[in-house]
Amino acid sequence: MSLDVQRFDRAITDPAIHQAFNRFDNLVRADEDPTFPARRLDETAAILSEPPSHIDRSRWLVFDGAAVVGATQLDRDREDAANLHVGWCEVDVIPEFRRRGIGRRLTERVGVAAADSGRTVVMAETSSLVPAGEAFAVALGAEPGLAAETSELRIDAIDLPLMEVWIEQGRLKEDRFRLFWVDGPWPEALRPEVLSLTRVMNDAPLGDLDVNDQQLTVATLISFEDELRSRRIDRMTAVVEQRATGRLVGFTQVFINPSFPDLLQQGDTGVFPEFRGTGLGKWLKAAMVRRITGERPEIMRIRTENATANAPMLAINHAMGFTLHHTNTVWQIASQQLARTWRSD
Repeated sequence: MSLDVQRFDRAITDPAIHQAFNRFDNLVRADEDPTFPARRLDETAAILSEPPSHIDRSRWLVFDGAAVVGATQLDRDREDAANLHVGWCEVDVIPEFRRRGIGRRLTERVGVAAADSGRTVVMAETSSLVPAGEAFAVALGAEPGLAAETSELRIDAIDLPLMEVWIEQGRLKEDRFRLFWVDGPWPEALRPEVLSLTRVMNDAPLGDLDVNDQQLTVATLISFEDELRSRRIDRMTAVVEQRATGRLVGFTQVFINPSFPDLLQQGDTGVFPEFRGTGLGKWLKAAMVRRITGERPEIMRIRTENATANAPMLAINHAMGFTLHHTNTVWQIASQQLARTWRSD
């Protein structure tokens, strides 16, 4: 049977495609990491039918009959004014359909769409758990731009007494700093401060990637929160405020997805440079561990991803007991090079 490539811009609302893509997505994820549980169908439906409002998303699905056997997407962030030249891509093909040219056909379409929309660079991430991904990136002529590592920490391996030491060291600073919690969306009154706070992540290593400092907007914050709500993902944020000025100077975030009930996904952690080396990062991470272990007994492990060059954060993670799970590489390629001679219908 011949394969059928279909393009979808923005939302996909067909329940039959939701089911087909859910089966495909879970096959791909199981091939990459068998320890990951299957994603819920309702979350897949939300991903396909309610894409983030600040993103222009094009998706191509490869059908073998009614089954999805390959997929790619191109994301173009409209709100990040400093990076309007960048498109982000993800390409997946189930193992039994690899080495048939499907990935190349998909990425060529991504290249054309990126170039046509003014995105001169396309970026994508591969995992050492799927060596075929790296080989494919090399074959396309993409260049590695950032090395990263994904680490995992089992809850029963955490040095809880050490976490209490870090918390007590943090509390010695409570005359100057206040640690507080935000569960779920940011309060509207805090959004201007939050936009300033998230800029701390622009200090994270970006290797050789052709990107500029990210410029989040209120629209971006709201879009992220709408996406979390539609996918039923809980977000917990610990924040440190400087008492004298009311300035937010550090934060850490985690995400709890009911599709993966035993797994806590560690999000961003950052402290502004002038406050580093004072133990605020350790205070934030330890406070989060204490809360998770006390309130979420179903959580058995924590995963996080960091640039390999991010030595300060890796040092904290290693002290907590995180161990390497796999490595990641972010690749980049000119959209015109990716497009080659293919043109869409």
